[in-house]
Amino acid sequence: MFGRIALCNVLSDLYAMGITNIQEVLMVLGVSTQMTEEEKDITTSLMIQGYVDTAQEANVKVGGGQSVYNMWPMLGGCAIAAVTEKEFRWPNNAQVGDTLVLTKPLGMRLAINTMQWLKTDKDKREKMLRVLPESTILDTFYRAEAYMATLNIVGAGLLRKYQSNACTDVTGFGVLGHANYLAQAQKNNVKFIIDTLPVLKDIHRLETEKITTYKLFEGYAAETSGGLLVALNKDNVDGFVR
Repeated sequence: MFGRIALCNVLSDLYAMGITNIQEVLMVLGVSTQMTEEEKDITTSLMIQGYVDTAQEANVKVGGGQSVYNMWPMLGGCAIAAVTEKEFRWPNNAQVGDTLVLTKPLGMRLAINTMQWLKTDKDKREKMLRVLPESTILDTFYRAEAYMATLNIVGAGLLRKYQSNACTDVTGFGVLGHANYLAQAQKNNVKFIIDTLPVLKDIHRLETEKITTYKLFEGYAAETSGGLLVALNKDNVDGFVR
């Protein structure tokens, strides 16, 4: 799953411009120096396999890459596409009256960390279990994992079909960080107003009870392989969402 999520994340920058015809990806692989040789062989093979399998699903060739030794397992890369102007959407044409749509819920990184704390941090585990049952934390993690491992390729195709005016993927800077960058890139004098944040079910209760401090409600919580934040003409929203 790690390899799959990494490739989904790599492709999202191009998907955010409506580009679905991606010719090639390169892989950057970090092999952990903290693992035994057997652990390295198993985990590295699985990471590469997940990356390659997902590239095949996206109809993208893995053209090569680079391997390094690193304290932690690491996987990433870059994607390359050569397309005509008709095959992508410029991200800087938001109009007054557009509607903002987010294609994946927020809370991915929070769900990952709660799963880790459940297994490794006795103090945080006890505090979390006062708010949420273990079954809910596990369910939320697996939902987050499924979202992170989902390519944004469908949304990318819909950007062209429904003529998006602006779009960015939401990853490490949180929804507010990426929305700010997108707003600053606009040619028109527009404001982005976000008044509803779709969040993974129940995980927000840990923020409400101050068990976690990720500033999820303020929009600062980092995401991994998040969705597309799209500005659409209001007449095109229903079709896009369907």
